[in-house]
Amino acid sequence: MLQVVRQRLSFQLVIISCAAISIMLLMCGIPRYAPPYGTMVRPVYPPRLPGAINVLPVSRPPVAGIPPLRPIIPPVVRPVVPPSVTPAEKQHTTVYIGKIAPTVENEFMLSLLK
Repeated sequence: MLQVVRQRLSFQLVIISCAAISIMLLMCGIPRYAPPYGTMVRPVYPPRLPGAINVLPVSRPPVAGIPPLRPIIPPVVRPVVPPSVTPAEKQHTTVYIGKIAPTVENEFMLSLLK
């Protein structure tokens, strides 16, 4: 009887330990069984031969349904031309706001405004 209890206990320990190991592997991101399908692999294109410097590479043939890419043309940078004539300084205009007292003489105001 004791022998049967030991076998049953050891069998239960094996099942529990297998379940614990499976959970730990699953938590680590390792699948327990291999997936029924293979991993998707992209087709490998042979690398192009390096071309000469400043030579445009040979374009691929057009594919139906996909619009062709326009070539990248760098913007034209125009040089900055300094102005040949320096602009003349404008005269400052002073604006007086308010009422001028009637006691101020007219000639004095004209001399200030000139």
